[in-house]
Order: sequence, then structure tokens, then C-alpha cells
Amino acid sequence: MREVDYISSSLSDQVDVSQAAQLEVSDGYCYTGQYPRHNKGFVLSLSDGVAMLAAARVNKDVVHPFAGGDELLEDGTVRRYVIDFQTRSIVEAQAYVAPFKHVKVEVLPYVESLAKKEREKTGKSTGQDQSWLNTWWQHFRCRPELMGKIAPLSRYLVCSRVTKRPIFMFLSSKVRPSDALSCFALDDDYSFGILQSQAHYTWFHAKCSNMKSDPRYTSESIFSTFPWPQAPSSADVKAVVDATRKLLKVRAAAALDGTGLRALYRTLDLPGKSPLKDAHVDLDMAVLKAYGFSSRRDLLQQLLDLNADVATKIGAGKAVAGPGVPATVKNPTALVSADCIAP
Repeated sequence: MREVDYISSSLSDQVDVSQAAQLEVSDGYCYTGQYPRHNKGFVLSLSDGVAMLAAARVNKDVVHPFAGGDELLEDGTVRRYVIDFQTRSIVEAQAYVAPFKHVKVEVLPYVESLAKKEREKTGKSTGQDQSWLNTWWQHFRCRPELMGKIAPLSRYLVCSRVTKRPIFMFLSSKVRPSDALSCFALDDDYSFGILQSQAHYTWFHAKCSNMKSDPRYTSESIFSTFPWPQAPSSADVKAVVDATRKLLKVRAAAALDGTGLRALYRTLDLPGKSPLKDAHVDLDMAVLKAYGFSSRRDLLQQLLDLNADVATKIGAGKAVAGPGVPATVKNPTALVSADCIAP
């Protein structure tokens, strides 16, 4: 037991970030992955997915590689497929014969039973399950906005939604993400560096404080309030990118030895030096400089102060920097490397 000067609304004597402002400049980047809801009907094994793709060439439009957090963190492999008609009408969907037949047999009875139970329970003909019956061949949450954002990208960032330590990964845009993932419409190494840094982890940890469940990564509480560096120089951006690529090389080398990311990152909690620790130290130093923060001041307080400053400028109609490559970078495509988990 110890005495403290105050206890914040988050039941902590640390910097109180509960009142951090939502920053609209961060809207449209962070999403939860797809929620088919009925995995047996929509999600296919690797062999079944390959067979369905082989059955008709056109099926590639609606049968995609599919991944969640566990397999990506354990061994970095994509070993499932998903049938995803997106927002296609039933007439458009039935043109894909094998996928539509599979969903009709597996999913339709399931959705009909849910709709019936909901109607009997509420006595009403409205409700989410009865609404789903109107589009039963589509995922319960197919995330069309997310799909539209990642479609023009070669890769995008993801991390597990439920996690004590967010481990960010680039995922090929050919892969559909499950709802176990938080997804970011960002494809550059600079953004990876900012999100994988101690600055973002500190913010995540503070904003996820709770007593009843494991921390969850959410757009509203974490990403939309997290302030990005406002005036990094070209040299600052390059330093973050260089440190990011060094970290990615360390992670890739561990993968070759058969070490998954989850096991690799657990070593950060153990004493002793390691290439992973060194790479993260270099990244944290580069990110701190990009922010213009002092290593002598409390990092969380500096982030909270920046959040307030950015919110004030947004309210005054002034330009601010949001997620992604700074506008001052002349060749942003050079910040996009080839590193990603692919089918």
C-alpha cells in the first residue's frame, strides 16, 4: 500500500488520459476486421478453399485467404479461406455457383433459426438477426469501408484486438482479416514505426486500463485519441523508417528459426540483451525525436499535452498532422517496403 496525491477516473495515480480528445484527423484509418459470425458456413479450410478456387476461375472474386490474430502471431501463416460476397445482391452472389451453394446449405438455416428465436423472444419483426436474414449470404459484418480502404494498397497494418502488448504486422491486401484483428489502412514503414514504438504502447496501456478483462485495441479509445508527430523533419522520418526496417529484419530472422512473433516478444520481459530489445530501443529513440519530445519528461504527459494541442488546432480550423506519411515527404512510395505476411 502507498499514499498518492490523487486517483484519476481510471483508478490510477498516473497521468489521467481519460479526458483525451477524439481527433477527427485520425478518422478513417482504424477498423475492426470482418465478422462472418457463422464460421462453419463462410470460413473454409486451406484444402477446401483451394478446391473451390479450382472449381471455377471466377470464384477468386469471392473466395479469399483469411487470417486472425492467433495464426499470425504463432507462425505467421495464412491457412484458411473465407467466402465473402461483400455487398453483392443475391442475384450477383448466386452467379458464383459453388460458393453460393455452400453458403446456402450452411448459413441460411443458421440465420433463419436466429431470426425465428429473435422474433419469438421480442414479439417483433425487427432486430439485427431478422435484418441479417435479408442478406443472409453476406457476412454479419463484412466491413465494406475497410475493404475499400485496403483494396488499393499492397499491404496494410494489423494487430490483435485483445492483447496485452500490440504487435503490429503488415498483412497482404489479398488477405481478409477476421474480427480478431484491428486493421489500419496504412502501408508505410513510418506508420509501422510510430505504432510499434514505446510512445504508442504507453498510450495503449493507459487507455486500456481496466479491472475486468484483457485490454482491447479500439479505434475510439486508442487510435482516434493518439496524437501523431506534428512536424518531423525529413531526417526524422528517415530515422524512423530505418529503425523500423532494422526491427523488421530482426523479426524476419526469428521467423526463419521457427519463432513466432508472440514467443519472440515474450523475450522482452526477460532480463538480458537481445537484438529485438536493441532494435526497439533504436526505434523508440527515433520516434521520440520525431515527436520532438524530451526523454527527461513523462512520455504519457507529453502525449496528452500534444493531444490537447492538436484538438485545439483542429477546433480553430488549423492544419494538423494525422496518421500516415507526413505531407512534407516528397516520395512517400519509397517508405513502402515489401515486408508482409502473404498467402
